[in-house]
Amino acid sequence: MGLAKRRKKTYSRRKRSSRKSQKRCLSLKNSVILMLVLLCIFFATRTDAWLAENIQSVMEYMEQSSGIHPEIPGEGSLVGRLQTLLERMGIGRDMAVHTEGEMSVHFLDVGQGSACLVESEGHYMLIDGGDRDTSSFVVAYLRDQGVERLDYIIASHYDADHISGLVGALNVYPTEKILCPDYETDTKIYASLMQKIEENGCQAVHPQVGDEYSLGEAVFTVVAPVESDYEDDNNRSIGIRLVHGRNSFLMLGDAEQESEADICSSGEKLQSDVYLVSHHGSSSSTTDGLLSRVKPTTAVISVGKDNAYGHPHSQTMARLEAAGVQLYRTDVQGTLTAVSDGEKLEWSQDPCMDFTSGDRQ
Repeated sequence: MGLAKRRKKTYSRRKRSSRKSQKRCLSLKNSVILMLVLLCIFFATRTDAWLAENIQSVMEYMEQSSGIHPEIPGEGSLVGRLQTLLERMGIGRDMAVHTEGEMSVHFLDVGQGSACLVESEGHYMLIDGGDRDTSSFVVAYLRDQGVERLDYIIASHYDADHISGLVGALNVYPTEKILCPDYETDTKIYASLMQKIEENGCQAVHPQVGDEYSLGEAVFTVVAPVESDYEDDNNRSIGIRLVHGRNSFLMLGDAEQESEADICSSGEKLQSDVYLVSHHGSSSSTTDGLLSRVKPTTAVISVGKDNAYGHPHSQTMARLEAAGVQLYRTDVQGTLTAVSDGEKLEWSQDPCMDFTSGDRQ
């Protein structure tokens, strides 16, 4: 065979191979587009049954047209598992709805405790309320922000340093709904909280993983607790992922390693711009496994100065520093506020980048 003929034959094979590759890429691209369309329809209509019925057709098309057999990972809600699948296919950002307004997230300085106020389009949510000695500060702060009623209160769990201030807030502000974990304790502050919920007349809900709620132009999804039989009540903490446009926050209460492992394997979307460091920076939380899933660019620690627990612990600070986060701390900087316009976040202060621990030597 002549050299010219051999070159022509080789060129033809390469051309056919290139066409097959292009066709496969096009089929994969079309499959991804179809998947995105289905998810967009789901977000617009919230018809989970419709999504479940039609998603199988997309999966079969992907296999037939591109030779890829994508299994939907995890055991969480269907939409969360689909989002995880898209992440693995290289689509990692939130499929954000255009937002006109802003959302503000206030990390209140309540000492050794936690309290966050979220506002979007005149709608308010209070996540935990700090301990008893800062209850009046929380109520006064809400008043200064113009709060007249609360759409939601979230009691992440029933430790006093998270719910004492909620009792004060329920005493002052009409509240539509309170999300609280499904367990009981025999503490006085728990009894006071239950009494105030009844007196306030708000709806008490024990949310499930995958439940989704709207707050103005923001949306938050419940990501924890995955199980209900944890021995340590910290692991029963309600965790949420809050989204406004392309900006996202992850708040997990005092969840520790056992709960974090379940959260990571749940299939729910966890990647978030801002991570409220669990359990005030305890070494029993904020594992490398969680950080690798969340991939936060910013971390906030709500912790009291010179607290008796040595929070934040050195192990946690080392993990956060290795993750390369921008760090904020209420014990160093006081109350912090992040404002989202749907695209970027503006903070009330620059990050302190203070990775020193509270461990007692």
